[in-house]
Amino acid sequence: MYFTGANGRTPYRYFSFSGAGRLFLPDNTTTLNTTFNANLDLETKVTDSTAGGGGTFFKNPRFNTTLSYLRLEIDGNLRIHTFIISTDSDGFETQLWEIAVTVFSEDDPWALETKCQLPGRCGEFGVCENSQCVGCPTPTGLLGWSSGCTAPKLSDCGGKKKKDFKYFELKGVDHFVVKYTRGDAPVKQQSCADKCSKDCRCLGYFYHTDASRCWIVEELKTMSRVANSTHLAYIKTSL
Repeated sequence: MYFTGANGRTPYRYFSFSGAGRLFLPDNTTTLNTTFNANLDLETKVTDSTAGGGGTFFKNPRFNTTLSYLRLEIDGNLRIHTFIISTDSDGFETQLWEIAVTVFSEDDPWALETKCQLPGRCGEFGVCENSQCVGCPTPTGLLGWSSGCTAPKLSDCGGKKKKDFKYFELKGVDHFVVKYTRGDAPVKQQSCADKCSKDCRCLGYFYHTDASRCWIVEELKTMSRVANSTHLAYIKTSL
């Protein structure tokens, strides 16, 4: 899945369906065999590390496999909507659509990613942790986040050769593009900085010092806080 920002020039990958089988199976399971029964309900024989003795059992999907659809929502999230028919103790039937799986979520055990991986989770600019926007980066440090948090204003690309910007550093931060793209490596940090500095559309660069890996971006949006302090972000700001 890709995000394209206001400049419309560069699409950025923020998700890949590798390992998407987890939509059907909870964590800590190993598939033994998969069958479809006469009603087209999916049944999968699995081993579960949480089950006593490592026994096997049959597991049905969380959603109705005949009346469900996967939708890309306006916020960039993916959700499985399923049609539910239920009857209460008085015999009254209820029919409704409900969200069975949210692909980007901290709370859904069937999720494949956290909300921090969504480019627009923190609006135009912000640092995200545990699906919450926790900071607005500035040259003097992180401030409390609000919807008004925006990236530093830079002069327009107008052919000026004079450098009228500098960078400020954030430690332990990754851009949403980092997880699903390889970047450039091996690259020295100065070369990474030079590449961004020579591109007036570049708003910042991200560098992993432990792997000498570089990403330059034209859209900042949501950045995730990570435990590894060798993951660095350098954001352009006016002099």
